[in-house]
Amino acid sequence: MRHGFNDLNLEKMWCGYFDGNTKSKRVQEKCGFRYHHTKENVPCALEGVLRTEHITCLSKAEWISYK
Repeated sequence: MRHGFNDLNLEKMWCGYFDGNTKSKRVQEKCGFRYHHTKENVPCALEGVLRTEHITCLSKAEWISYK
C-alpha cells in the first residue's frame, strides 16, 4: 500500500472478497479497507460459477490516519 500511495500517487485502492470468505474480509479490515458495495453474479475463474463479491476501498487520507 505504501508503494501505491507514495510512489504511484494513488488516491484510492479497491479490494474485494467473495461472500463467505471471512478470512479475506478480516485481512482487508485489518489493513484499513472499509465496505463500499456488493456485486452480484461475479464470475469466479477458479470455480467457473457466479458468486457475490463485496468491494472494499481505502483512500490515501484514511491510510495515512490508519497507520
